[in-house]
Amino acid sequence: MQQGSSPRLTRQAAPSTPASVLAAVLLLPSMLVVIVPYVILRTGFGYRVPDENVTTFRFFGLLPLAAGAFMCLWAFWDLLIHGGGKLPIFRLTQLPNGSETQVFRGVFRYTRNPVYAGVCLTLFGQAVYFVSGTLFFFTLLCFVALHLLVVVHEEPLYRALYQEAYSEYCRRVPRWKPEWDKVLAEENIGRDGLPR
Repeated sequence: MQQGSSPRLTRQAAPSTPASVLAAVLLLPSMLVVIVPYVILRTGFGYRVPDENVTTFRFFGLLPLAAGAFMCLWAFWDLLIHGGGKLPIFRLTQLPNGSETQVFRGVFRYTRNPVYAGVCLTLFGQAVYFVSGTLFFFTLLCFVALHLLVVVHEEPLYRALYQEAYSEYCRRVPRWKPEWDKVLAEENIGRDGLPR
């Protein structure tokens, strides 16, 4: 490298093996959605709403809990199976006519951060189900921390690595909340993410 020149970023993401993805899957989300809530609830740390008259209400927490867990599992499946254990899931693919197009797989077609969104949904569901103010506060804290991680670190990194391809991905796919009407209106994109 010549003096004064900066290293050039390429379109290749840092290599990740299925084992490293599996470790990330098992360690980080399970710590956030299993271990920390268990410690909060088991130790009685913080504020817990009295259980009187909330028996029926608490079961409303099962819906976001199940949706968040499903979203995480779907994202992990996409990462391990369709992504070959590589992060991120979106990639450029050569079409038969020689042009490149972006491919979106599974849940990554609907939100750019399905694992983080799934973790936050799962935590919110637990906070409602266990009627825990402390767990709800922890959910908010996690969402703010994950949002900052995405905005300050991940998105600039992926923009540098993938340039216009990632910018186009950001224009088409929302950061957090899926825009279902937009997703359903995309009739020109097949289930595999390739144009029809």
